[in-house]
Amino acid sequence: MYEYQIEAIRSLAVFVSATVTLVGSTIASASTTPSVNNVTITTPSVNNVTGTELTNVSSKQSIFAVLKYDKNGTFLTGWGSEGSGDGQFLHPHGISIDSFDNVYVTDQKNCNVQKFTNKGEFIKGWKLKATSDKCGTVESLDIDSSGNVYVARLGHNRIDKFSDEGELIKSWGTDGSGNDNLIHPWGITIDSSGNLLITEQEGIIKKFTPDGNLITMWGARGPGIGQFLHLHDIELDSQGNMYVVDQNNVKIHKFNKDGIYIKGWGFKGKGDGQFRTPYGLAIDSSDNVNLVDRGNRRIQQFDSDGNFIKVWAFAKSNQGPTLDPHGIDIDSLGNFYVVDSLNAHEKDRIRAYMNQSSN
Repeated sequence: MYEYQIEAIRSLAVFVSATVTLVGSTIASASTTPSVNNVTITTPSVNNVTGTELTNVSSKQSIFAVLKYDKNGTFLTGWGSEGSGDGQFLHPHGISIDSFDNVYVTDQKNCNVQKFTNKGEFIKGWKLKATSDKCGTVESLDIDSSGNVYVARLGHNRIDKFSDEGELIKSWGTDGSGNDNLIHPWGITIDSSGNLLITEQEGIIKKFTPDGNLITMWGARGPGIGQFLHLHDIELDSQGNMYVVDQNNVKIHKFNKDGIYIKGWGFKGKGDGQFRTPYGLAIDSSDNVNLVDRGNRRIQQFDSDGNFIKVWAFAKSNQGPTLDPHGIDIDSLGNFYVVDSLNAHEKDRIRAYMNQSSN
């Protein structure tokens, strides 16, 4: 039995990687790229692709924790070993990319934010304030046009705002049912006016000024049209339309910039347009919607109307640990960066994938 694959884990931090265009085409035979950190990476040959099924993948095992590919499937660079030092992770969740293509990652167990170049070079990191020596769950983050970093502190029911140097500017939100309070903030994105749109996991979307003043809110808990059961990520397209991931309703909801419901799509399952634990979300320059389908260990891409375009997937291997994709973002060149948050006994990884064409 096989599942959709482009990477197969063989053992702890020993895995095989391949990049494939999943629309009935093939990729050239294997080639070895230059070594990075004294690790030689081999891109396997991939043949016999039919629809979204992948068979006959030849490969070579390589020890590496983080991968990044260009649009041709050529390995570029990678980073992210297990640990608490600079450039290391214990439980990464959220990822965001600024206007200079720098990459920011939250780490729940290390209780920090780290900043890298798009080549994986460590720039800086800073600790998040704990409460009673507990960091609490840390999920999404986003960066505004001035370089300020906003972090959703789900476990502490607040938003932390930092300067681009990592200095805490302001925090807001407390546990409670008041309009200005926050209950388990998960997703966070910034609109063209610099205002923040934040999802509360229990089913409310709130809009704040950059200083934390509530502008408006909407949403209702339930399984109906435009209702939510367990919100995760939120993103905006070029027209200001909002896309929201609802894990328990197994849907992506689309609203216009005024919060008026437009449509939703998704069902539970393993097929195209079906999800198991939908999670992170990213909108590309063509307004395509790219979803981390966490339970199916894959990325699915849709147009802005919810029409399925393509899928590319992470492996499920009987020889080693399975991948656990969480956050996703896209740089100015169309590279996909995906946070892989494995359990504490396995290597945590960030994987970066170039947007694969469907020609």
